Amino acid sequence: MSASKTSVQNNESVTITATASDSKGVTKIELYEDSSLIKTCNNTTSCTYTFTAQSSASTERTRVFKAKAYDAVGNTSNSSAVTVRISPTKDTTKPDVNVSVSATSITTGRQVTVTTNASDASEISKIEVYRNGERVKTCTNTTSCVYSITLTVPSWATSQTNKFHARATDKNGNERTSSTKEV
Repeated sequence: MSASKTSVQNNESVTITATASDSKGVTKIELYEDSSLIKTCNNTTSCTYTFTAQSSASTERTRVFKAKAYDAVGNTSNSSAVTVRISPTKDTTKPDVNVSVSATSITTGRQVTVTTNASDASEISKIEVYRNGERVKTCTNTTSCVYSITLTVPSWATSQTNKFHARATDKNGNERTSSTKEV
């Protein structure tokens, strides 16, 4: 009893092969997944079964196969088990993230609210908000994050520009940085 692969990714093809020999002749080989009969091959010494591995997006799965061979006088023999481990397909899609600001131009001493939103096929693990390249807030296990700040212009300056952006990370470690908004 053998498998073409014993560790596969989701949607890969696997072939299970059972071979038998007997001095009286092999009349039948049965292939089983767990205790369920999945294929019968008559009057042959080899039997194959091919399947496409399927697993949910986040759960590993195992499939266990065995064979039973019959000879011409009714004797039977069971093979040892072959286990195929199916790993879920790794998510490599970056989350979507955007940032908005409550105002793009304000006078000194006014509050600005920065709102970020993120989405992904899997869960968002964190959103980080940045002001002028420095991280100022981190929100975890949520799809939105709000940061508020009162901005002031130094007495020696006539104006000041603040740049805000966000970075979202999904539970698989995929990251995306939003565009920058200026105030």
